[in-house]
Amino acid sequence: YSRDLSYGGRSDGSSSSGGGGDSMVEWAVYVAMHIEHGPTRRKVVSSTLHQRCADWCDDAAKTDFLRRRLGVPEPWLDEARAHWAGYNLWESF
Repeated sequence: YSRDLSYGGRSDGSSSSGGGGDSMVEWAVYVAMHIEHGPTRRKVVSSTLHQRCADWCDDAAKTDFLRRRLGVPEPWLDEARAHWAGYNLWESF
C-alpha cells in the first residue's frame, strides 16, 4: 500500500515544529508498521514508542505523523505516553 508520508520535515531530519533532528522514531515505526503478523507488529511498534517516547510525545508534528500518516492506533500512543508519564513522575516534584 502507499501513503503520503510528508509531515513537514526538513531535509536535515528535524521537524518543522522545531524538534531536534536526531531521532528517527517515526521511521522505525514506519518500518515496524509493515510487519505482516499483527501481534508482532503491535509488540514492535509499542516497544519502539515506549522506548523513544521522549522523541515524539511533545512534538505535535511527529505525533500527528505517527497517528495520521502511519496509522498508529491512538491507544498505542496513549499507552506509551502513560508509561512515560509514570516513569517521569519524579520530575513533577
